[in-house]
Amino acid sequence: MPKKSIQRILIANRGEIATRIAKTIKLMNKTSVGLYIQVEKNAPYVLHLDEAYELPLNQLSAFLDMETIISIAKNKKIDAIHPGYGFLSENANFAQKVIDAGMIWIGPKPETIEKLGNKEQAKRIAASQGVSILQTTYEEVERDTSFEKKIKKLPLPVLIKPMMGGGGKGMAVLRDFKGLSSQLEESHAIAKQAFGDGRLMAEPYLEKPRHVEIQVVCDQHGNISTLGERDCTVQRRHQKMVEEAVCTHLNDKTRESLHRDAKSILKACNYVNVGTVEFLLDQNNQYYFMEVNTRLQVEHVATEMVFSIDIVKLQIQIAEGTSVDLSSSTPNGHAIEVRIYAENPDQHFLPSTGLLKNVTLPAENQNVRVDHNVKDGQAITLLFDPLLLKVTAWGSSRSDAIQNLLSAFDQVRLVGVQTNHSYLAWTLQHSDFLSMNINTQWVDSTYPAYLRYREEHLDEAVRIWQYQQWESSHSLWAHDPWNAFVQNQTPCIDHWTWNQQDIPSHYISKQEDPWIDYHSLYKNGDQDWIYFHHHWYVFKKKKFTSSSKNNAVENQIVAPMTATVIKIHALEGQKVEKDEILIELEAMKMQYKLLAPIAGKIEKLHCSLLQVVSQDQLLIEVAI
Repeated sequence: MPKKSIQRILIANRGEIATRIAKTIKLMNKTSVGLYIQVEKNAPYVLHLDEAYELPLNQLSAFLDMETIISIAKNKKIDAIHPGYGFLSENANFAQKVIDAGMIWIGPKPETIEKLGNKEQAKRIAASQGVSILQTTYEEVERDTSFEKKIKKLPLPVLIKPMMGGGGKGMAVLRDFKGLSSQLEESHAIAKQAFGDGRLMAEPYLEKPRHVEIQVVCDQHGNISTLGERDCTVQRRHQKMVEEAVCTHLNDKTRESLHRDAKSILKACNYVNVGTVEFLLDQNNQYYFMEVNTRLQVEHVATEMVFSIDIVKLQIQIAEGTSVDLSSSTPNGHAIEVRIYAENPDQHFLPSTGLLKNVTLPAENQNVRVDHNVKDGQAITLLFDPLLLKVTAWGSSRSDAIQNLLSAFDQVRLVGVQTNHSYLAWTLQHSDFLSMNINTQWVDSTYPAYLRYREEHLDEAVRIWQYQQWESSHSLWAHDPWNAFVQNQTPCIDHWTWNQQDIPSHYISKQEDPWIDYHSLYKNGDQDWIYFHHHWYVFKKKKFTSSSKNNAVENQIVAPMTATVIKIHALEGQKVEKDEILIELEAMKMQYKLLAPIAGKIEKLHCSLLQVVSQDQLLIEVAI
């Protein structure tokens, strides 16, 4: 098979993955060409590109505009397109358009993407190879009238999910069938919006499984190799947070069987390029095929570190026609990747927006890698998903990798936008994680323990914070507005809150020295951000007016985060029941329902459809 020459590569993506791909393109002495929307013209990833061109739409959908992207590629004499992950990366129609335009698609063949992108077809292929699958029912057409009856024949609990796409969107677990109709309606809408196909599927929901995936590499010459496995069990909202390579909990028999089945599934499809085969592993070590991701995975970095290999380079080489035989590759050590999201774990991982300040990232070395798209002064908005950066650490053993990751974590500073930094640090030190006693429901089941842990350490944070205020009050900056609340040379914090809770009045003396491995404190508008022992605490100054009331008002609904109003289910004067859905918000591609706090009548609507509302903004008042 003759080799094809690739010199100019268009990256049809943005953010940290665009930077990641551009770095490999540079190392291969090729030219990286990228895309951006106007609000991101100065984003960090753009600076890593050799050439960058603006998309006409200043919104998320710009990266889904196939015709515009193809037109730019043709005009700029692009040889090949790399889709990254998300957006159009698993769109068979886009892959075909790239090929029809005379360019090389860096990924599987369009017909393979089409076949495996449909979860029903993928499961049939897996079953034909003797791989275990869960009993599943599918919609033949969108809003299939017989689908609800089929679901009720499945054993509870049941998992509802879209037939196309991934990332946890549209997925829901039902432990009874009471809310089945409304859940199907919601999942249909999400699937249609996110993937362009509203069809759903349903299967029995495995209790407390592990999520394991196999990295497979297939060239154009028939070589099929596996690069170990990854454990992606720590998840929230069906979306991965922590991934590691390899799986230390697997016995040799199960590992060999997983690798064999992953290869057989892709071989049956004449698969070419890099792919990931995902499985659920139950408590008896029985595994079930889930799906195939026909693209580069977010977590590919963990595999790269244990195999000392560049997976993006492999993708490009395979697209060029190079023979790639990795059958002799063996893993060395252990690697763990964590995803730092713009979200508040103290508030059920609600999305967070704001302006990044004091950005400091770990120094990269042979044991630590950082993939990111952040910088000082960068606005984190509702436009894109909440992933800010990934930190991956390697160690000669799993415990070494954890320690290296925690050390790297201690160097991360992101002020102005709440992140899951503290939660990830807590997870990495939890006895369950250290002993691999985890499952896909672990985040939900241990969440109350996390909140208790946070509150237990609040006193330490307050004491450190107050002492810092006392120091400031005795410095040259004693008359700075930040220290206006200092009374009698000691700091008083009557009017401050943490996690929407009032911090009671508390005083410390000049002599008391509460240093508890104190690291840093930052001032950001009406907030103080304190960091110690891998933990962030954000203290907010309350705003008081003559009509102020306590934080929570029983008959009011306020926005839990900055978001867009996508649905309003109630009109002024309408009677509502307690816990009835009144309004739906969307932020960072996730949707949230707000419920009636009491039974009553809608007294006043303070928002409108498609309005962008701020955190704590009043949306609805309900009269008893």
